[in-house]
Amino acid sequence: MDFPYNVNTSRATQPKPSDPSYTLNCTYATPQPKLDTFDMTFGSIRAESTDLVEVAPPEDPLQTWLNRNFTVTDHGAQIRVSFREGLPLFQGLPPFIFKTYILAEWSSPSTAGGGTLPTFSTDSFFARTVLPGHHNFFHNFLFEPAVDPALSESTRSALKAANIRYLFAFHASAFGDDGPPDIIRTIGADNSIRTTQALSPQ
Repeated sequence: MDFPYNVNTSRATQPKPSDPSYTLNCTYATPQPKLDTFDMTFGSIRAESTDLVEVAPPEDPLQTWLNRNFTVTDHGAQIRVSFREGLPLFQGLPPFIFKTYILAEWSSPSTAGGGTLPTFSTDSFFARTVLPGHHNFFHNFLFEPAVDPALSESTRSALKAANIRYLFAFHASAFGDDGPPDIIRTIGADNSIRTTQALSPQ
């Protein structure tokens, strides 16, 4: 962690958890797969890092403009997501200007199914994540339903039989009907990437 001030200097106020910047760095003993969400191919990495932040408390509940409710649809498959975006805290306060809001909390379970996609629902924090795009114009989602301990054995078996370890979804919400189409891809245990149209290798 890095503090924006000298920690040996006395302060009039107690340090807050959001005072320092936190970075988690990972170096892997063996290369790990990395998904390129632009061309939907796998590469590999040996190291990566991410920033860790404290999210600001929710704003006035009446201000619902940070609530997101999407249904991503592709070849009959659908994924429904509901979540709230927020701001990180810096030294106890939200930034004066922040261009892209981040995930604050999931509002309800995420559900998937339709077409050739096995049906499942998960409210596990570890089974789903969202990466917002520039100015929240679009969102990338990644689901790993099998890590949800509450997933039924029949659903777990159906996903395994279909060779689905991950679901990737893309949704552009800022452009209306003129924006790029929704994308749903399944990713197998063998890192094969398939459309939901046929669940066959591209």
